[in-house]
Amino acid sequence: MTLILFLHGASSSGKSTLTRAIRASAGRPFLHLSLDHFRDSGALDPKAYPDWAAARPAVFDGMHRAMAAFAEAGNDLIVDTSLTRRAGTHSSRRPSPPSTCCSSPC
Repeated sequence: MTLILFLHGASSSGKSTLTRAIRASAGRPFLHLSLDHFRDSGALDPKAYPDWAAARPAVFDGMHRAMAAFAEAGNDLIVDTSLTRRAGTHSSRRPSPPSTCCSSPC
């Protein structure tokens, strides 16, 4: 069974540090997925978008769908995120949960 751990917290609250500790002691491999990874790798550059607030929902929707796909493929995940809803920037589109995931959308 696929295991998904959601770590939610403010920036610099220790989510990545906690992730390292979990991965070191878990006894099973976990993929660590975060919007920071997309940004820090250069795959995502919010400054490149003329209107980031308008583009943000589609970027987050794509990221959530990618996470669901990783889980559906059988990967255990640690999802490091800040679950925020900013006025005018949250997408109401949500992917269907994968069959191997929990019942709430990823």
